[in-house]
Amino acid sequence: FFFYFNNGDTGLVSGFVSGNGVNFNHEFEFTLASGDGGASSATSNPLSIGISKIVDITNLTLELFTSGDVSVAGPVLSPNELIFAGLALGDYYLKISGLTSGSAGGEYSGAITITPIPGAALLFVPALAGLGYMRKRKQKQEVAVAA
Repeated sequence: FFFYFNNGDTGLVSGFVSGNGVNFNHEFEFTLASGDGGASSATSNPLSIGISKIVDITNLTLELFTSGDVSVAGPVLSPNELIFAGLALGDYYLKISGLTSGSAGGEYSGAITITPIPGAALLFVPALAGLGYMRKRKQKQEVAVAA
């Protein structure tokens, strides 16, 4: 698969791996033609009959790499969700990996979406961390004064 992305574009990804207990790594290449960030997610599509897992995947994980195999984004919220920002225009690939745990194998589907991420949004996470630190410090000072 190969995608050519501009801001607002979305590419759908999916795959099926046959056999139980198979480790897999699938790569989806794309060129970032405009924008500087985006998000990607994937989910396993399990199928069971009674208590028997026919199709399933465990340890489904996403990672983003440059064409030179340099990791630029790993899971943030959960192993199967990525948020990436500050990317230079150029070639990248999304690696989806996991372990099939169904008797027939495993199946997944997902998407890559390119969106502009404003610089101010990137400052939001460190600002929240700073506020949390200041609150914890204040609580420690209040405990020391009370003692």
